[in-house]
Amino acid sequence: MKRVERRLDTCSLTARFTFFVVMLTVVSGLVFGGLLGYDSMRDEVHEQYRIANQRLDFIQEPARFALYHLDTETVRALLQSFQQDPAYRRIDLVSDQGENFGHVNHAPAQPALLTPLIKRAFFNDLPAARDERLFHVSQFNTRKGIYVGRLKADFDLDHIINKATAALFTTFWLTCIQALVLGILVAAVFYASVGRPLQAITRTIRRHARRGQPFATLDLDVSGFELKRLVRHYNEHASRGERYLNELTEANRVLDEQTRRDPLTQDYNRRELVRRLAAMLAGLESGSEPLALVIWDIDGFSRVNDRYGQDIGDAALKEVSSRLRHAFSDGAPLYRLQADIFAMCFRPRDMDHLTTRLSDALRVETTLEAEKSCSTIELTLSAGMALAPEHAATPESLLHAAHIGLANAKHAGQQCLRTYSPEAGERQKRKVAALLLLKERLADGNFALAYQPKVCLKDGSLKGCEALFRLNRGELSAPYELLQEAEATGLIIPLGLEIIRRALTDFAPLLPALDDDFRLGINISPQQLVEPDFSHRLEQMLQHYRFPANRLELEITEATQLINNHAFKDNHRRLRDLGVSFSLDDFGTGYASIEYLLFIGFDFLKIDRQFVKDLPEDANSLRVCRAVLTLARELGCRTVIEGIETPAQEALMRKHQATLGQGYLYAKPMDIDAFKRYCHTRKATPRIPPEA
Repeated sequence: MKRVERRLDTCSLTARFTFFVVMLTVVSGLVFGGLLGYDSMRDEVHEQYRIANQRLDFIQEPARFALYHLDTETVRALLQSFQQDPAYRRIDLVSDQGENFGHVNHAPAQPALLTPLIKRAFFNDLPAARDERLFHVSQFNTRKGIYVGRLKADFDLDHIINKATAALFTTFWLTCIQALVLGILVAAVFYASVGRPLQAITRTIRRHARRGQPFATLDLDVSGFELKRLVRHYNEHASRGERYLNELTEANRVLDEQTRRDPLTQDYNRRELVRRLAAMLAGLESGSEPLALVIWDIDGFSRVNDRYGQDIGDAALKEVSSRLRHAFSDGAPLYRLQADIFAMCFRPRDMDHLTTRLSDALRVETTLEAEKSCSTIELTLSAGMALAPEHAATPESLLHAAHIGLANAKHAGQQCLRTYSPEAGERQKRKVAALLLLKERLADGNFALAYQPKVCLKDGSLKGCEALFRLNRGELSAPYELLQEAEATGLIIPLGLEIIRRALTDFAPLLPALDDDFRLGINISPQQLVEPDFSHRLEQMLQHYRFPANRLELEITEATQLINNHAFKDNHRRLRDLGVSFSLDDFGTGYASIEYLLFIGFDFLKIDRQFVKDLPEDANSLRVCRAVLTLARELGCRTVIEGIETPAQEALMRKHQATLGQGYLYAKPMDIDAFKRYCHTRKATPRIPPEA
């Protein structure tokens, strides 16, 4: 067969087609003959088997009578007719006492070549033996038969199938011969009418293929309408195929380049970085210079998008990319991993020199056009670095180590370079573990709120309190990092709503016993205030708990995205119409505080504790406090002084006409039960300042 295949490979298309037509016809004849022969064989086997069983049925009645009368001669006469029938291997008539009254034995037929296979495939369900109990019915007792013996017979299925197989092969070969003759006739007609012209076409196509010209046109003069159309269409498709191949080659080249590059900055992407890191780490030899992976992140980049828009943000990213490529033109390519995260690999000989260069490139100042005007944007970068093989030996682990170094730089105050350290890695793990714990506590509601009083500095009366989130009631330290992670992941939105619900639940029963101007202060994330339905949901909660809106104060930490956000403006206007007060928390420590006061109306300004902790000794802190208090009076805002811990600080703030005080001098944050006792104690023994 292999010789035939090799021979066909050297033959023309016509010869191969002729061969395949003949083979197809023969195979069709084989299949068709096999089907016809199978039907004939199956019918023959079942008919012979039925006749063999029917003959046994005919002798049952006389066999019962003979066994009942123990008539051996009759039994032998009955079995005599089976002596010449090879359809049975053995037939026995046995009395009720187990005595063999007569039997017939035949040597088993020798199965043909295919008989075992045919029997297993098609006749496996035919029983090869028959064993029947014989009963004689007396004329005196027709209701009950008398057991007289057994009729046992073993069929010779091989003999039956052998006879049927002979008929199968007869039909099979006759059909095959007819199909072969038909195939030869068809091949001859095809060769005469189509084969010769196709030989020329095939020979030309092969010649073009051998020359490396798969899309060359055919220059042939053929006869016949169909063959002319074949040549013409082939030439048309060859021309189109050549154009398509050229376009596809160019498209694949562009696509391959695009899959490895960032579309905005044209820097390589994370996928390409991982691929190249794998190659560099594989070639890293012991004792050679280490491989340094540096990751940069733009500090507070979201503020650029929020303030100037997406177009200016993209232009800033391009500028940062250009500056980094220029600053490290002697290094490896620059990679953009995420929106504002870039990376680069180095093989430094002098690590101190590389660290100095990296530290010098952590600030970018550029002028970009925004709405037909030019704006100078100052951007700072934080950088994390990891070394291979010291810190990691695989691309993913090296990237993870560099990200931990970047997180360490962010934690250190931004605009700095930090190298991976196991301590930073553990801190990152603790942060992730704390975030998972926060998700669990939010799911099961297993967290607590602590409340810190706000006291009127003029007369010492209780005017409000601030609700503070606590992971559990035994831990009263402020979970600042935990809430930062919740803010970064968006978990702050459901958490904030649950804090509001918990605080309203705690204070709704207490309000009748408190002064009419008592306000419950709750910290609100900017992400909540830009939710379109926040004011509606808060209004529903106030109605549900019957909590007056004018006794609720929302404390907002500075966030520039609120200034021009339409959803915030709608929420702010609707809540102020309901009577909800707004307080600007940590005034002076955030970004664009004056701009906040110009665009957003606040009822309270809270001066951060860092301006109070060194009073009255620190003259600069006192100047800042006086300036903020004066600004608040000019704007018509009341003030809350955070972090009052000594009577001297309280007296100084009262002297400069601050409104409310909050700090350890009055009380530490406490749970709701302790706050109830605190309120009862203050009513019993009101605290009046000596100067009042």
